[in-house]
Parts: sequence; structure tokens; C-alpha cells
Amino acid sequence: KKLLQLQQTAKVQEGVRWFRAPHGKFSPTMEQILREKGLRNVMCDTYACCPVIQDGNFIGAHLSQRAENGSIILVHMPERCMRQWCMLALQRLLHGLKEKGLCAVSIGDLAARAGHEDRPSSSWA
Repeated sequence: KKLLQLQQTAKVQEGVRWFRAPHGKFSPTMEQILREKGLRNVMCDTYACCPVIQDGNFIGAHLSQRAENGSIILVHMPERCMRQWCMLALQRLLHGLKEKGLCAVSIGDLAARAGHEDRPSSSWA
């Protein structure tokens, strides 16, 4: 309910369309449920490992070095008193992407640019 309110306030399309299987473990049962809910599973190709590595400079540099056009980058959301190093990692990542002539976009934008917006499958990467 909160998510829908935020989407309405931001004047963006309502609803959740994307799902990331925890730890990348995706089962046939999950696939069936995602189909029923109209969701798509999304996996990343560039991972921060930020729950283990707590060096924001290293994470940001590593992610920006590995990222390519169309990469799906996973970095955890920094929060107060939790994963605060991810804020520096995000700043470093965005700077590194800009230097490579790349920019961050949402999964929805990436899907649309790749022509996958109406793809019926529940999973793509």
C-alpha cells in the first residue's frame, strides 16, 4: 500500500513488476508464483558483495570497472546504521560510469530499451 502511494505521489506507473530472487536462488515454485503475480525475476551481472566487503571506494571502483552497456548492477541500499559504506560506493560507481560514458537507469527503462517490455516470460537477464 505504501509503495502504491509513493508511486502515485511520484507520478510513475503504479505496481511492482520486478523481483530479485534472494541470493539468486530461483526455483520452479518461485517461477510459477511470479507468473501468477505478473512479475519478472531479474538477476544481476555486476555484484557489489557489499554485505561482506565494507569498503565503499573499492565497491564503487569495482562495480564501475566491471559494468558494461546493459549491465544490471546490484548494490544494497545504504541505511542509517546499516550498510552506510554503500553510499560512498554509489557515488563512486556513478562517477565511474560517467567516466565510461554510461549512466544508471531503472530496470524498467533497461527493459524498454532492450525491447523486453512486453515479453511474457517471468524471467530474463
